[in-house]
Amino acid sequence: HMIRHFRNDSMKVYPVRGITCPQVTLPGSWEEYLRLIGQNMRHKVKRKTKALRDIADFEIEVVQKPGSDVDRAVKQFADVYGRRRRRLGDKSWLDIPRNYRFISDVSERFARRGWLKIFFLKVDSTRVAANLHFHFKKRIYGYLCGVDGREEVMKYSPGFLLHCNAIKQGISEGMGLYDMMFGSHQYKLDSFK
Repeated sequence: HMIRHFRNDSMKVYPVRGITCPQVTLPGSWEEYLRLIGQNMRHKVKRKTKALRDIADFEIEVVQKPGSDVDRAVKQFADVYGRRRRRLGDKSWLDIPRNYRFISDVSERFARRGWLKIFFLKVDSTRVAANLHFHFKKRIYGYLCGVDGREEVMKYSPGFLLHCNAIKQGISEGMGLYDMMFGSHQYKLDSFK
């Protein structure tokens, strides 16, 4: 379905087959979801949330409306996404101008259609985790995510907590599936067992 919209916007589309795309079916409520993920995962969500609240102020910010907020949010997303790589002396995928322009353009177009969600987890006013998601036809597409923060914050898995919040919000909006998209990265496979 999304491919048709891309082509209608004169974007080139190259389908690729054979890549693992982990997905999680979403129930009708957050409480039901917590029951489905099992006791260990439920405990992990509650324990890490409480532990992070005990050491710092944290909040979730969501950007989804078209206009200058999206442009600013994409810049902030690219910063969080690439911060760890740059700190290690490497280049981020979004440091390449062509890639950044692509994400910026798609984000603005998707925001106009109501499909964009950029989530930030802020700890003591600093963005330490960011997710770029698209919501389309009752599905959440988790496109990109990045995380980087102080060591004492990172041990509470801010990226995991942000994924959980995105799922919680998606469930409240009637989403039926969370698609983590391409790649069989271990964090995707382990995140929601």
